[in-house]
Amino acid sequence: MDFNFQNPTRIIFGWGALGNLRQAADSFGPGRILLVTGKTAMRKSGVIGKIIAELGPERVAVFDQVEPNPSAATVDRGVEVCRKEKCGLIIGLGGGSPLDAAKAMAVLVSNPGRVLEYLEGKSLKHPGLPLIAIPTTSGSGSEVTPYSILTVPEKRLKFSLRNPILYPRVAIIDPLLTVGLPPRQTAATGLDVLAHALESLWSKNHQPLAALFAERAIELIFQHLVRAYRTGDDPAARTGMSEASMLGGLAISQTGTTAIHPASYPLTFDFGFEHGLACAIFIPSFLRINRPAIGERLARLLRILNLENLESLEGKIQTLMRELEAPICLRQIGVKEEDLYRLAERGFGKSSALNPVDLRREDLEKILKEIY
Repeated sequence: MDFNFQNPTRIIFGWGALGNLRQAADSFGPGRILLVTGKTAMRKSGVIGKIIAELGPERVAVFDQVEPNPSAATVDRGVEVCRKEKCGLIIGLGGGSPLDAAKAMAVLVSNPGRVLEYLEGKSLKHPGLPLIAIPTTSGSGSEVTPYSILTVPEKRLKFSLRNPILYPRVAIIDPLLTVGLPPRQTAATGLDVLAHALESLWSKNHQPLAALFAERAIELIFQHLVRAYRTGDDPAARTGMSEASMLGGLAISQTGTTAIHPASYPLTFDFGFEHGLACAIFIPSFLRINRPAIGERLARLLRILNLENLESLEGKIQTLMRELEAPICLRQIGVKEEDLYRLAERGFGKSSALNPVDLRREDLEKILKEIY
């Protein structure tokens, strides 16, 4: 098999790894730093204060306006702040939303125009500012990917920036920062990792190195996610899920995601359903529909998990979702039968083309009816 592998992000991983931030930041020079994060969680937890104290209050400007599913307008505001403060380094702190927003801000500082122009096809031509990504959830893997997923609320659409210049220069992955994550968010982000790993395995862009990352991520999820959900301060469980999230991100950094992700977006927009839960609800159906195209890869995964057949894997995933109290049918989140056609019509995006089995709207509507 011919393939390419590139991931330039330096990874600093471990319990207490945040202690390496000052050294990492100083390696990019003594200039001003923009800290990009969400609106409340990191300030309440004291992490923002700790970072400012570590780096020096005179060096750090804080942009703490990133919402869940960050909008293009929020990114544009952050770029304006970064330019005004004359920052030479950006630190993204939080879950996938602040990290994705920070990545987009870092490149837009060096590329003229609004982010929507680039989401709609304009080319990014200039490298951005250096970025240090610090995840505080175990889910998106955004700290090691070249993607930034942003929303345009007035169009009720998600768009993605995809370019190697979006890779963070450094990822500081400290499982200690995930200890305060509430159970439902632990479940949602952990199931997002499962979707990433499975989609990477069956992507048309699949390749052997990414497969190793994805398979190990799946093993870690089944070992640690329920324990992290039930006992949020368990160091082994939190470390295992941080590793799984990183590995899932490394996998999709090479292969991309597939049809599950765009299929999930209308559920997030229309029903406020958390991204990871929205992805996970599709997994069993997509396993079945993709089975004819992924025989060897599926067989290898079953051997790794010591399972006999696809049905046993489906059962294991459904058991996991029940233990996490995750919805397993659309009725549970308020979807009505008359919504299914519209959800199917809007459930396609760029990554749909990477699904191993080509899908039509009718196929997606059938899947939605299966999980209704």
